[in-house]
This record gives sequence, structure tokens and C-alpha cells, in this order.
Amino acid sequence: MRDTDVGLLRAEKWQFDWRLELSDKSREVYKLTTKENPSVIQGLMSLSDQTDHIFLHLLEKCSI
Repeated sequence: MRDTDVGLLRAEKWQFDWRLELSDKSREVYKLTTKENPSVIQGLMSLSDQTDHIFLHLLEKCSI
């Protein structure tokens, strides 16, 4: 996820605090979009590389 995408994160659409996830430098946040409309975030996931495995911290679809 790019820094420019942070402005698209409205709190009423998400149950989790994604700004907090983005501030944790040990985690990577990925946005899920469609080819037809890449500017609309359909979901988000937060991952971290634990050397021998990838840990999925959060996964959420947009509620609106």
C-alpha cells in the first residue's frame, strides 16, 4: 500500500485501525482492488515475514 492511499482509509468503513498497522514497520499492508476499479480499496491485509513463515495479522473487507 502506498502512502498516498492512507487518505482513502475512512474509519467508518473499517473495523480495524489500519493506520496503526501502517505505522508498524515490521508489517506490510496490502490493499485489495479490482482491475476494473483500482482506485477503490475492496480489502486490506497486514503481513509480516517471520523468516520460516508469513504471519497474517489482519484481513478485512471494506464494509461499505
